[in-house]
Amino acid sequence: MAVEQPFDPDELGKLLLGLGEQQRLVFGLACSERLYPNYVVFASEEGWGEPKTLRAALDLAWDAVLGQPPSPELLRQLQKRVEAAEPDTEKFETILVSSALDAAATAGLLLKLLEANEPDVAVEIASLSRDTVDMYIQAIEHLEPSDPALEKKILLHRLMQAELRRQRDDLRMLGSTPWTAAEARRLKDAWRDPAVSNIGLSRSR
Repeated sequence: MAVEQPFDPDELGKLLLGLGEQQRLVFGLACSERLYPNYVVFASEEGWGEPKTLRAALDLAWDAVLGQPPSPELLRQLQKRVEAAEPDTEKFETILVSSALDAAATAGLLLKLLEANEPDVAVEIASLSRDTVDMYIQAIEHLEPSDPALEKKILLHRLMQAELRRQRDDLRMLGSTPWTAAEARRLKDAWRDPAVSNIGLSRSR
């Protein structure tokens, strides 16, 4: 299997620009859904957080994908709740706090994407999904920032390769599949609320 290349936000932005608004939203949702279990595990272990708020934000975006956009008032209310659900990384010692923060941030960006469907917002979501994996690999593998081979070790790690491959495959599929209501429902059924996150965490652990 070919090795995935480093994350390139400029290339990703060009690919997203070629997709329709609903497809960009679905791509952002796919990334955010892979981060969601990280927040659930963090909240369960630390006794802090609002997983239901993040779940509501993601489901609001799925509703929009299926042709039911939210009212501006509901969007504003949920944006405030998601922001309040972001953990302060200075108050928790667990390595999962940054993963949880990224999950909350992507949920907020999804709501921003609902307001103004711009490729740059989807790129930011994908970047955070990649950053989550990067930080987690450094923590579990005890990698040193001074290591000259740091970036290569991160890139070649199975978790990073899986994340980059998933993003590439999702973009390829979205760009080559005719967009229909049936396809939107299929992707929701396939991608919503995964049992395992992009760093291999199970919500039931």
